[in-house]
Amino acid sequence: MKTLVLVRHAKSTWKEKDLADIDRPLNPRGIRDAHLLSKNLSSKLKPQKIYTSPATRAFHTATIFARNLNFSFFDYHVKENLYDHSGSLELLNFFQGLPGFAEQILIFGHSPTFQVLTENLSGENLDSYPTCTVSFLEFPIETWRDIHSEKAKLEVYKPEDFR
Repeated sequence: MKTLVLVRHAKSTWKEKDLADIDRPLNPRGIRDAHLLSKNLSSKLKPQKIYTSPATRAFHTATIFARNLNFSFFDYHVKENLYDHSGSLELLNFFQGLPGFAEQILIFGHSPTFQVLTENLSGENLDSYPTCTVSFLEFPIETWRDIHSEKAKLEVYKPEDFR
């Protein structure tokens, strides 16, 4: 059994008009939501690896989760293709190359890519995928290269589930 956990970054600010998109930080609600989700899901979150987009908002969300999970930063990796809004197929290829020893992988990125991936991998349609949504995709597989569409059991958690 392998579990892929996809997390859309928490709410970011748009106040700084001169900032490049990649540099936008979390706003106060985003910081609160990242703590809320990571603490409330800590018993389910047992990743062996964390991957994050290099975007400040995704990286900050990942850092909050890692800290609350007492996760070692040695197994924390920034991946460009999680920001550049690669297509679902390119990210599926990335997932299929994940380290075999890892039973659970935690990945931080963006919408709409993560919503589309969650829908494709589970075969379920999601009405929305708000900031800080956490999707647990559990696959009945032995190796990551066996990930295929519509095979995962899905659990989705959103900030409003814990407010």
